[in-house]
Amino acid sequence: MKFYFLLFALIPLLAAPLRLFAASPAWFVSPPESSEKFYFLASSSATDKAEAQKVTSRKLVMDSSSYIGIHFDRTKLDLINESYDKDIGSGIYICYMLASYPRADAAAKELREEWRIKEINSIFTSSVKKSKELAAKDQVIEAIMTLSAAKANELLPDVKKSELENMIKELVTRVKVTNLEYPRAGDTKTELRGDIGVLVSVVGRTDQPVRGVNVDFTFARNTGLIEPVSVMTDKKGVAAVKVKRFNRPGEAVIQAAVSGSGFPEFAYIVPAQFQIEVGGGRVDIMKSAMPVRRGGTKKQNIVFLEDNLPAGVLSLEIDLRPDELVVSAKLVPSKDASGFIVDKQAHVSGVKFTEVSKDFSIDVEKIKEGDNFSIAVNPFEIIIIAQKVQREKIKLPLGGEKDTIQQLLVNCVLLYL
Repeated sequence: MKFYFLLFALIPLLAAPLRLFAASPAWFVSPPESSEKFYFLASSSATDKAEAQKVTSRKLVMDSSSYIGIHFDRTKLDLINESYDKDIGSGIYICYMLASYPRADAAAKELREEWRIKEINSIFTSSVKKSKELAAKDQVIEAIMTLSAAKANELLPDVKKSELENMIKELVTRVKVTNLEYPRAGDTKTELRGDIGVLVSVVGRTDQPVRGVNVDFTFARNTGLIEPVSVMTDKKGVAAVKVKRFNRPGEAVIQAAVSGSGFPEFAYIVPAQFQIEVGGGRVDIMKSAMPVRRGGTKKQNIVFLEDNLPAGVLSLEIDLRPDELVVSAKLVPSKDASGFIVDKQAHVSGVKFTEVSKDFSIDVEKIKEGDNFSIAVNPFEIIIIAQKVQREKIKLPLGGEKDTIQQLLVNCVLLYL
């Protein structure tokens, strides 16, 4: 009877799966404690050891980041202990991990974030309050400048900057740039009779003139010379300039806008425009005749003088080949012409010189007397006129003839673009 009792007692044990896991590591059961560090535990099981490690590591990062919050820095999480156990019966691995994270780092970041939020609120609130006080006194330009300076602060998040941007756009509608009475007709040969000017004012309880803002005057259509191109409004809110030259006949449109230098939001202020009908023809800066023979090259250096001082050099080269005419132009800014062989001089004004090169070519068969071609070398245009064309037929090496140019007289006319 005792034998059967023992057998029946063993049957439940034999039927159950055999799981022979060792006890969890002591450091996992009783993790360390410290006033300087946080400690985090994680464990997981898998049939593959590498997979168990991967899942445990992921859990460790997720649990610690969830606890630390938005200041969590993955590089500060330090893995202290790692251990594995294997169930002999099922072959399942279990992975244990212990990691630490410095308390001081988390606390410092939390304090910095708290300070950052307070600073953001202070910058935003103070700038809005000040701009409203200024706007109430019709000091709208100063209000825009206040909000613009706050908007440029790197601490402010995009959502706060967007709020400031909308406030600025609303304030801008109160600033008016109005053109004063001006001459409606001009000529390419003379400067415009009289000034063109604007009144910058703020619409409020009364229209207040705005003193001390720069107004930029530019050609929106046509080109020419304006002096000065930027001027500050006086105590009456007025800024005025002179148009010294129109480069082309036809309609000219000059625009006057509050300068955005330092405060780009000023670009939202609607500019004033001046429409002027320009008579006359384009005025030559200089003319030059250049004879050239086939197979030869003609070169000419033109020195530009501004206030009788060298400002730039234009090197012009014309090459007459059997099959084409090639014209090359190179403009070089230079205040010293001693390094150039000077062939011509031309007086200019209000020109900004930058180095630029342009080439032009045309088949000689297409060239006829009176034809003209243009090369733009900013800020100038060179008109090439075929004045005298002496043609001839030449024999080709492999037989036959070709119509070409033996000699050509070219007139070069230099104009402002």
